[in-house]
Amino acid sequence: MLHNRRAVSWIGNLLVALSHLLASLAIADDRPVFCIDQGACPFECCTYREWGTREAAELYAEPKSSSPIVGTAEKGTTVKAQTGEVHTKPGKLIVTRDVGEFRKGDVLWVYTYLGEGTFRIWYRGSFIKAYVDSDDWAYFETVPDSVWWVKIRTPGGIEGWTNESENFSNQDACAG
Repeated sequence: MLHNRRAVSWIGNLLVALSHLLASLAIADDRPVFCIDQGACPFECCTYREWGTREAAELYAEPKSSSPIVGTAEKGTTVKAQTGEVHTKPGKLIVTRDVGEFRKGDVLWVYTYLGEGTFRIWYRGSFIKAYVDSDDWAYFETVPDSVWWVKIRTPGGIEGWTNESENFSNQDACAG
């Protein structure tokens, strides 16, 4: 009889441990599979203001390439960059040693780059901002896949969204 109670107790403890493990796995994987970070400007000193147009850029009605084209920001013009959004499918970062609040084996879901090595990260059920030096204490199993959309107003008053930010100058407030 004592042997049966020990077996039942051991099985009960195992079931409790398994339920805790499954609950922690569910929490670890509840991250958004896609994120739109409204208002984001994805590098240090990034700023929305008057930008110069180095190359023509198509402008869409909405921040998605399937949206209708509403106009073009023509090469050589000055436009007003009003705001932006970073659309991201997260990268998976695996922690390889304890550092700060992170523990070896933790999975960090990495979203928007915020500048100076800092990213928006999904960790333990919520977004945080954290510095990521993946060469030192973690490695990317998959890297984030991001598209930066910028809302532009042309000199002619056309407003639209572009994902061709490389076609514009004067984005960096720290540049001389």
